[in-house]
Amino acid sequence: MTTRAASLMVFGAVLAATIALQAADAPPAPGTPAPLSNPAPRAAATPAAAGTPSAAAPARDPFRPIFLTRKAKVEKPKTPLEQYDVGALKLVAVIYDTQSPKAMVEDDAGLGYSVGLGTAIGNAGGVVKGIEPDRVIVEEEFIDFYGEKKKTQVVLRLKPEGEKRP
Repeated sequence: MTTRAASLMVFGAVLAATIALQAADAPPAPGTPAPLSNPAPRAAATPAAAGTPSAAAPARDPFRPIFLTRKAKVEKPKTPLEQYDVGALKLVAVIYDTQSPKAMVEDDAGLGYSVGLGTAIGNAGGVVKGIEPDRVIVEEEFIDFYGEKKKTQVVLRLKPEGEKRP
């Protein structure tokens, strides 16, 4: 047998298999009885469908250990102040010589927000823990590499270090 004949035989076999698969996927012609059992539908083998994550399984963080599982937490509606990173906010005013000290922070759009002790601030679940004459102390909780809850303090300064007042 020549190589041309062998390649024609292989091509014929591939063509027959393709036609058989298409016939299996095609709906039955009108007037023909329906099959007794419905085989399980096959998944699409397109590169676009194979590369996208499904809606049921969210993408996993590749830098997070596998043994740490994400806990589904109920999200409460966030205030505009809780949608920003604490580092993106700028402290512009402090009123500290009262029974309930207050401060004013400003976002990058120039909108000001009044905060007091216990105010939720930042997208990492921060809470204002202290208001002093030149700074506001925000305490945030985070989960470290080992899955333990830790607390960190972020300080917003009225006059950033190294910047001189006009």
